[in-house]
Amino acid sequence: MERHTDQWTISLPHPLSVLALRTAKRECRTRSELIREALRRYLERESSFAKARRKLANRFQGQGIRTLEDVDRLVHEVRAEKPSRRS
Repeated sequence: MERHTDQWTISLPHPLSVLALRTAKRECRTRSELIREALRRYLERESSFAKARRKLANRFQGQGIRTLEDVDRLVHEVRAEKPSRRS
């Protein structure tokens, strides 16, 4: 029968291992289930962040913002235009 999963061997720092084992036990999951879910969530979050970064990069480039120096310059320009709230 063909195998549909890959086995990995990973190393964890002891405190993280203990925490993961406790969490798996509390949630009535296996270690594999816990790690699969954690990895799935991490990858989904990273994918969402990557999409947001691309969207913002496109918007910024359309406004001529290409570097952190451009961002700093615009921040200083906006701050110079607004009256201080401390007065």
